[in-house]
Amino acid sequence: MISCIRKTLVLISLCTVCHPMHMILSAGDIPYHESHGYGTLTDGGLAGKVIRVTNLGNNGPGSFRSACLDSGSRLVVFEVGGVINLNDSAIIVTNPYLTVAGQTAPDPGITLIKGNLNISTHDVVIQHVAVRPGDATIETDAISTGGENADVHHVVFDHCSATWATDENLSLINTSDNHDITLYKCLIAEGLNFNDHSCGSLIYGGISNLSIIGCIYAHNVRRSPRINNNTGFVLANNIFYNWSVFSDDKGDYTNCVHLRLARGTIAGNLALGGNDTRDYGSGLYFVRGHDGIYTGDAYFENNMLRHADGHSVIKEHDELIRRLEHKPLWPEGFILKSVRESVDDVLRTAGARAGNRDAIDERIVKSVIYLTGDIIDRQSDVEGYQDYTMTTREHIVPGNPEDRRKWLDSLSAAIDTDDSLDTSPLIPVLDATDIREQQVSVTSIPGLLNSPNPFERFTVIKFNLPAANRVTLKIYDLTGNEIVTLLCSYQPAGEYELNWIPDGLPGGIYLCRLQAGDNAVSRILIKQN
Repeated sequence: MISCIRKTLVLISLCTVCHPMHMILSAGDIPYHESHGYGTLTDGGLAGKVIRVTNLGNNGPGSFRSACLDSGSRLVVFEVGGVINLNDSAIIVTNPYLTVAGQTAPDPGITLIKGNLNISTHDVVIQHVAVRPGDATIETDAISTGGENADVHHVVFDHCSATWATDENLSLINTSDNHDITLYKCLIAEGLNFNDHSCGSLIYGGISNLSIIGCIYAHNVRRSPRINNNTGFVLANNIFYNWSVFSDDKGDYTNCVHLRLARGTIAGNLALGGNDTRDYGSGLYFVRGHDGIYTGDAYFENNMLRHADGHSVIKEHDELIRRLEHKPLWPEGFILKSVRESVDDVLRTAGARAGNRDAIDERIVKSVIYLTGDIIDRQSDVEGYQDYTMTTREHIVPGNPEDRRKWLDSLSAAIDTDDSLDTSPLIPVLDATDIREQQVSVTSIPGLLNSPNPFERFTVIKFNLPAANRVTLKIYDLTGNEIVTLLCSYQPAGEYELNWIPDGLPGGIYLCRLQAGDNAVSRILIKQN
C-alpha cells in the first residue's frame, strides 16, 4: 500500500508508510553496527592485529596509551580493569583503523581520569570506556575529535561515559575532512562549573552526517549540544535533563540544544527540565538559535518537553530557528522509537557499563528517573575520583573478523543493559506531558474528505488541521481491523493531501479515521473491484 502526503503550498515528504510495528524495536540493546547511525558500518580495527592492555600504567609496554599510538589496523582488548590516571595529559589517536573494545575489560571496566581521549583520524570505534578529567585538569574535554589537518570520519563512540570535564564532556572539533560520526548510547553529563564552563558537547567541525542516538545529556549548564559550522545532524531518541542558562557578550547562550548555522532533524527526544532549569526572563526552550544573528534550520517530530516542577513551560524552539517541513537528514534504515519506548531503553542502556554501572553513572541515571540532582562545581561535590582495585582476565581472541564481531557483541550484551532498573517513576511525567500537549494543541475539529469516492486504483484523502497537532490517519475494514497507518507524526496547522494506492486490497467498504489530539473524524471509503 503506497501513500504520499503533501501540504498545500508547502510540500512535506512523508512517503514512508508508518505501520504500528515500525514504532517497536525488540527489547534489549542493539549493537552500534546495527543502529544505522552515520559511519557505523566501519570495521575500525576489527580485522587487525590484537593488542592487549595488560596494565593500568599511563605509558609503556602493555599500556592503553601504547596501544592507541601504535600503527596499522588494530583491535585493543583489555586484560585488566580499573582506573588509568593520565596525569593531566591526552591520549591522541592519529593512526586510523582502531577498535578499542572496553567491553573486554573485567569489572569495574576501564576509566580514564585526569586527562583526555582525542581521536584525530578516521575509522575508529571506541566502546565501553569512561573518561573523567576532573578539576586536576584545566580546559580539558573528556572525549574529543579533531586535530591539525586531521581527516576525521567514520568514527563511533559507542556506550561511553564522558563526565566531569573542565571544557566540554564530548566534543567534535574542526578537521580538514569531517563526516560520518555517531555518538551512540553515551552518557554525557556533569560538566564541572567551578570555572563557569559546564558544557556537554561542542560540535564545531562542519560535519556532514552526524548522528547522536540514544544518549543522555544531564546536568550540563549549556551546549547539550551546541552545533555549529553548517553541520548536518540528527538528534534522535535522546534524553536531555537539567540544563541551565548561560550568556556572555558573544551570545553563547542556550536552553539545552544550541544551533549556529546548523541544519538537521530533531525527533523522538525527551527534554526534561530539572532543578537548575529556570526561566530568568527570556523563556525556556529546548532548542535556541544564536544571539539574534545566526540561526539554525530543523525538522521537529514527536519530541516531549516537560519541566520537573510540573508548571514551567518549555517551548520547542525560539524565533531564531527556522522550522523545516521535512527531514533534511535521516540515516538510511534508522527507525525512530516513540519517546516512551526510547526513554526506558536509553535509561537502561546508556553509558560505559549500563548492566553494572559504577556509583557515578548509577547516580546520574537515577537522578533523571527521580528528577533529582544538580549541576556540580567539582567532582568532590559528589563521589570524587575512583580508586578501584585492579582486576585481571585473560582472553582468547577469535582469528577472523566475523567471529571477532560476534565475540565482542556477546561481551557487550553481557554489560550493556540494566534489566532490573525501575524507570516507572517517570511514567506520570510522560503521562502529564501527553495531556498538556494535547490541551495546548487541540483547538477545533479537523476536516476530512476524499476523492474520487467510490474509487478503483487510488483515492486522494484531504484533511485540514486548524492547529498544529499530533496526528494519526488510519484505514480500517468494517470489522474494526486496522488495514494500514498512513500517518503518525506531529504536523503543523494547514491543509493536506494524501494519495492512497491500496495495492492488493479487495473491493469493499472501508473506514478512514483521522485523529488529531483528542478530536477524531471518520469517513467511509468505497473501493471498487
